[in-house]
Amino acid sequence: MAVLERWEDLPIQSIHSETPRVIASRLIRKYTDRYVPIYDKPTGQPKRIKATACNILFTDIVRQLQLTGPLHWVDYKGNPMQYRTGLAGIAHELNANGLIAWFEQYGRDYGWYPVTHQQALLSSKANKPVAVTYYNPVPGHSGHIAILLEDGTIAQAGMGMPFVGKSIETGFGNKPKQFWAYEVKETTK
Repeated sequence: MAVLERWEDLPIQSIHSETPRVIASRLIRKYTDRYVPIYDKPTGQPKRIKATACNILFTDIVRQLQLTGPLHWVDYKGNPMQYRTGLAGIAHELNANGLIAWFEQYGRDYGWYPVTHQQALLSSKANKPVAVTYYNPVPGHSGHIAILLEDGTIAQAGMGMPFVGKSIETGFGNKPKQFWAYEVKETTK
């Protein structure tokens, strides 16, 4: 298996009917068990990644679900893009704070809506993608993003470690959280 840098897109390997839990478990297991440093900082490789990458796991799950956004890269108009060489100048990477800003500015255009915790739990029980986010107000620091699973737990790669199936509090502590649910809204003309 070729070693991917953390900003490179993974090949889509899922079928559309897989749940976020199944996808997150497979991605974390496949890419951290082999010490490919995409979601976690492997022992002995401190120069490759200095922190875990919650933004990358989240956007890889979005890609595996075959949704159009958000992706790890966007152009300067907010359009999600897949990684390719030569993106500098036409696109930029989104950390967790960048993804949250994207949800606020462009999310509705791509089917992501802010919801309450209760609405988020109902959506996740229906196996609809739900983002749990924390925006870090400290300049130069990133927030955190995870995916809410059908039982109210989360899958994340960040805040120290990747995991699937632990509480929101384990991943976010007592930080203020926002929830974004993916819902295809029918339009009337």
